[in-house]
Amino acid sequence: MQDNSVKSRIDSELEHLKLTDSMKRNIGNRKYRKSVNMRRFTKIVAAFAVVFILSGVTVFAARYLINRVNVNNETLPDLDSMYAVDANLISGEPDEYGVLEKTKNSYKEVKNELGISLLDSDLAVENPYMRVNIQTDNQNYCILTISNYILGDTSNYQFVEDYNHYNCDPGEEYKSTITLQEDIILSKEQEETEWSTDYLGYYQYVESYISAQGYKVNIVEDTLVDDDTFSGVVSEKCAIFVSDGVRYTLRGRISLETLKELVDSMK
Repeated sequence: MQDNSVKSRIDSELEHLKLTDSMKRNIGNRKYRKSVNMRRFTKIVAAFAVVFILSGVTVFAARYLINRVNVNNETLPDLDSMYAVDANLISGEPDEYGVLEKTKNSYKEVKNELGISLLDSDLAVENPYMRVNIQTDNQNYCILTISNYILGDTSNYQFVEDYNHYNCDPGEEYKSTITLQEDIILSKEQEETEWSTDYLGYYQYVESYISAQGYKVNIVEDTLVDDDTFSGVVSEKCAIFVSDGVRYTLRGRISLETLKELVDSMK
């Protein structure tokens, strides 16, 4: 049910919102959004809300959320704690909101630029289809999104220039490539402020478990496979866990067993 009070606040912000080109590209292209609550980025928070409004899903503005993983208003079991890490600044010019966004082709290169230890998998190799999107204010937070992190047995990659994205043919085990997202806190201020992940609409909670490395893991999946239109399609599954203060999300259309194997490979 829609909360009219919150909706009116969001509508008020949207009236004065100017979207950057990168925000426009993202609208309608993402099924869920990390909500980062930073005191000086009200307009960005409002932009996050736009994604859900345009997709027909009601969402509260990020500053009204607590620091949890939620699936359609169901709060999942707690993960290990996120906390601030000491990382290098990312080079580049920020936009008018103070946010720097750029794309690299190498996860290793980005890790070296940040100067921090981040998990990696032996199943992931540097490949020409990898895209590492960096979003940061170089003060409070940094979000890395590594597309085509693990290719599995997918094939026939085709670049879609408008979205800076590769399409591919599914394999027998991997019906899509694997995306890795990392949410990194850079300041004590951000550590004490909300940062929630919300899966809304066609998502459901699957289970929680302890991985081989001892990570507390939450798994969610989409429910599009329940629609006759998508009969026979493998659901997109997401494994969310925290290691050394950094939150990781592995996402792809694979079996639950394969997803857990990928989590265990992250070291």
